[in-house]
Amino acid sequence: MRLLDIGFAFAVAGAVWLRWQSDGSVDVKTSYFWTMADTVICETPFQIRKAIVAMAQDDGARIRSLACTRPGAGKRVRVVSMPATTYGPWEIQLISERGTAATMWGYADQFEADRDQ
Repeated sequence: MRLLDIGFAFAVAGAVWLRWQSDGSVDVKTSYFWTMADTVICETPFQIRKAIVAMAQDDGARIRSLACTRPGAGKRVRVVSMPATTYGPWEIQLISERGTAATMWGYADQFEADRDQ
């Protein structure tokens, strides 16, 4: 019984910490964001790190071979889903004049909140 109480206390403390971390860095009330200059988005979340390394090396062919793209700064995105932590990849959709694009993935630190929404 004592171990159950300790486990519950750790679970509550962890949930409070995650909530505090989320509130401090990401505007969780909005689902619209803008891409930043160094944004890399991919068709699957498993290729993002490799694509970021390729972007740092300015290797566009490698980025495309990973099914990723560099949309550039100031592109509007809609967040489809985001993890509870501040570090995990977000599932997003790029928004253009023609509508929304296919679902892609990118890291949270590559987007900034759209304050107009």
